[in-house]
Amino acid sequence: MPRRGPPYTTGGTSYFSCGVRRRDKRQIATGQPNRQLLLKILQWNAEGISKKKDALLNRLSEHKIDIACIQETHLSDKYRFSMRGYQCMRMDRAEGPKGGVIILVRNDIQAVEITKGTNGNAEIHGIRLALESRELTIYNCYCPPNKQLSLEVIDVPDEGCLILGDFNSHSQSWGYDEMDHKGEEVENCQIDWNLQLLNDPDDQDTFYSRRWRTTSTTDLGFATDDTAKCTTRTVQDQLAGSDHRPVVFTVELNTNRSSSRSDVLTTGLNINTRQIDKANKTLIEAILTTAQECIPRGSRRNYIPYWSEELQTLHEEVTEARDKAEADPSVDNNIRLKAKIAKFRRESNMAVRNSWHKKTAQLNLERDGQKLWRLVKSLNGENNRSSPIVLEENNRVLTKKQAANHLAK
Repeated sequence: MPRRGPPYTTGGTSYFSCGVRRRDKRQIATGQPNRQLLLKILQWNAEGISKKKDALLNRLSEHKIDIACIQETHLSDKYRFSMRGYQCMRMDRAEGPKGGVIILVRNDIQAVEITKGTNGNAEIHGIRLALESRELTIYNCYCPPNKQLSLEVIDVPDEGCLILGDFNSHSQSWGYDEMDHKGEEVENCQIDWNLQLLNDPDDQDTFYSRRWRTTSTTDLGFATDDTAKCTTRTVQDQLAGSDHRPVVFTVELNTNRSSSRSDVLTTGLNINTRQIDKANKTLIEAILTTAQECIPRGSRRNYIPYWSEELQTLHEEVTEARDKAEADPSVDNNIRLKAKIAKFRRESNMAVRNSWHKKTAQLNLERDGQKLWRLVKSLNGENNRSSPIVLEENNRVLTKKQAANHLAK
């Protein structure tokens, strides 16, 4: 198995302070949307996304993912792909099968595409986000093993930039025993653009080769210095049987937080008063008001109709088999992992078909017109909330009222 080398063994930068784990600030009730505080970005090589769509949607909902940068989508212009609640910005491989990248942006986030380039080599796709507190540029990259990187299409700003993806490059800085020409090119660009590597040397490897029964890390993350200081990287459990583990980058957008809502509502509460019943009533009202304002209510957003305890058990068995295969890459463990993945995919596809047959069999087209319309919109990945309008003028992103005035002009 490949050895993890220390980050300082090559010429690349060795700044890793951003890798320190921090507690999730979403737990703080401020009375304002928590999404203004943190931005969660998932990066994942899916090895084909069409049959893993439901598992991906469940992961996005479960971990409240705002942006997803996905490589190896294996999509073509003949395939219509959508994800409920997200804008889909994709770049398919034109000259052959497989490959392709896609960026999923939550519907209420304003984003504009800025780069699409391959030159027959690496697939690089970029977006610029217009957030309330700042602008953020994100690049999603995939370089096949037999292609060149061609990173010159990337335009890195001085601050507010993330570059994520599967580079298929070797360097001691991210755990390999040796450096290849791609690894050298990546490190040279890292130095030229003054970027920080977000991978922590203690992080778990992201890629497991079932062919060679080895683990390594081809999935990398880089950021400008200002963004690296407020970004953490977390390697997650396997997803939908892909050989690549998904990685979540959490960007802290605003460190200046207001007092919690409960503190505001209990300001002036005198606990030493003799009128203890009155103080108790005030405290209860403050707690109930805070809960009403800050705790989400309504339907389960990550609900999957066909998901069952049996599928959940099979998914956990795949995760357990993956962990065993990585820890002990024997032939038996590798065969067991392949069998678990095949069984999970087979049962998942069967559950989807059964759920579809059951739902359509119960529809009465004469009475259930609204249900049928909601079902069609759901299948098309449509959402009642439209995507925000974003315009661009002289490299400046215009949103909301600015975009409306510019369009009118």
